[in-house]
Amino acid sequence: MLRFVAAAALVALAIGAQQQPTFRTGTEIVRVDVSVLDGRGRPVPNLQVTDFSLTEDGVAQAIQTFRMLELAGTPGPDDDLTLTINPRDGKQHELARDDIRMFVVFWDEFHIAPDPEGRLLREEVVRFIRDGFGPTDLVAIMDPWTPTSDLVFSRDRYRLANDIMVRRGRRGVYMPPRNAAEENHLRLRQGPEYARSLVAVSALEAAALHLGTLRESRKVILYIGGEFGLGRDTHTAAGDVIETANGSNVAIYSINPQGLRVRGSNFRSGLLATIAHNTGGESFLSNSPGMALGRAVTQSTVSYLLGYSPSPAREDGRFHEIKVRVKGNWQVRARSGYWAPDAASKARAKAKAAEAVLPAPIDAAFAELAGLGRPGPDGEPREVRTILVPEEPSADLSVGRPVLWRIRGPAELKMALAGGLPPHAGREFTRGERIVGDVAIAGLHAPEAGVTVGLIDRRGKRLTELPFTRTAGGARLDLPLQSIARGDYLIAIEAEHAASRAAAYVPVRIGER
Repeated sequence: MLRFVAAAALVALAIGAQQQPTFRTGTEIVRVDVSVLDGRGRPVPNLQVTDFSLTEDGVAQAIQTFRMLELAGTPGPDDDLTLTINPRDGKQHELARDDIRMFVVFWDEFHIAPDPEGRLLREEVVRFIRDGFGPTDLVAIMDPWTPTSDLVFSRDRYRLANDIMVRRGRRGVYMPPRNAAEENHLRLRQGPEYARSLVAVSALEAAALHLGTLRESRKVILYIGGEFGLGRDTHTAAGDVIETANGSNVAIYSINPQGLRVRGSNFRSGLLATIAHNTGGESFLSNSPGMALGRAVTQSTVSYLLGYSPSPAREDGRFHEIKVRVKGNWQVRARSGYWAPDAASKARAKAKAAEAVLPAPIDAAFAELAGLGRPGPDGEPREVRTILVPEEPSADLSVGRPVLWRIRGPAELKMALAGGLPPHAGREFTRGERIVGDVAIAGLHAPEAGVTVGLIDRRGKRLTELPFTRTAGGARLDLPLQSIARGDYLIAIEAEHAASRAAAYVPVRIGER
C-alpha cells in the first residue's frame, strides 16, 4: 500500500482495507497467466508448452500444467447476457470463471478536462462500451471516490453506458467540493492537485488489490485520464501500485485522452505509463481513446495459463520473482511474481475472512438494494424492505418499520413535522437532502429500553451514531446527508433491555446532488 502518512486521511472515504492476495505454494500449483503479442500488439495463438520456459527467483521450474485460453466474450447456451453482479447478491462465483474476461473502467475525473472536452471523451467511451466488449465480458465502472466494496460488474451495456454518461471531468474544478475530504484538499500545504493525485493513485491501487481477492486469473483495469505525478513521491507511488497489481494478477492499461501535441513532449512517460508497462499492460497517448480501448481488449483475447509447483517449496511470506520466456521474437506479458504465505499470514487471513462475514440481517438488508430501481414481476417498482430483528414482533420488545420523509427544503421539513407531508416510499436520496423518520418501539420493556441509531457501511462497519429524539411511541431521527459520501448504507435502529433486543435495518442509497 502507499507508504505516505497523509494517505489514510485522504482516502478513508474512498477505499477500505483489503486483504493482500497471496498465491499459495507448497504442494499446490502457482498460476501464471501469460499474454504473447506480435510486433503490432496482436495476440499470438497456438503456441505449445515447449515454446515456454519459466524461472522463479532465477531457478528454472518445470511447467506442470498448460492451457491456451481464447476469450473473445462469445456466449455459450447458458450465459446470461443481462447479468449484473452486485457486491452481495450471491453471484460472485461468476467472477471466478476462467472463461470470462473481467474489466474495470477507471474514470479518473480529477485528470479529465471538464466539458466540452470531457463530453467528447465521454461520448467515445460510451460508444466503445456499447459495442467494443464481448457479450459475456464482465465490466465495472469506477472513479477515485468509488469504494471497492461497491464495484458492480455487469454485461448490461446500456447500464454501463449510462454509468459513464453521468461522469464528468473535474480537472482544475474545485468548487463545490463533493465531500468533506475534498474540502480538506483545499487546505493542504501541498495543494489540492497533490491531494487529488494521491486519492487517484490510492484508489487505483485499492482496485487492483480488490480484484485480486475476487479471482486468481487475469484481470484488466482500463485507466482513463491524463498523466500526473506526486513530486518526489512519484517513484514510490508507482512502485506500490506495480507491486500490488503484479501480486493480484492485474494488468493496467493507461489511456491518456490529452492526445498527441504539435508542441511539447509526446513521450509516453509518467507515473501511469510506468505502471502500465510494468504490470503487463500498455500506455496510450491518443486522440482516439476508443482505438486504445479496442487494442487493450483485443490483447485479452488469447492468453496462456501456466502452472508449476515451486522447487524448492516456499512458505516464507516473501515476494518471489517469476520470469517467463517464449521462443521467437514475441512480446511476453505476465505478472512478475507472487507472495508466498507463511503460517502467521495464513492465520491472519482466516481471521480476516471471519471478520468479513456480515451478520445475516445486515447482509440481507444490503441485498435489498440490489433490486433498487428495477421493476418487480408485476411491472411496479420493487419494494426495498426494512429488515427487522426479530422478524415477528416480540411482546417484550420490538422495533417497527420506520416511516421516512425526504426533505428538500425548510418548507417540506415544516410540513413533515406537522404531519402534512406524505412519507417517501423510495430508498434513494441525494446529498442535498435530509432524511427525517419516525420509528415505533413497542413491547413490555420499550419505556426502559436503551435505543441507538447508527449508520452502517457496506463492510458492516458502524460509521457514526446518528442523532434522534425519543418520542412517546419510539424515536424520531433527523439525518442531513451533505457530509455523507455517495454509496449504500443502512440506518440501524436498535433497542435493548436486559436480555431483550430488537432492531430495524433500513437500506438507503445516497447519490450526488
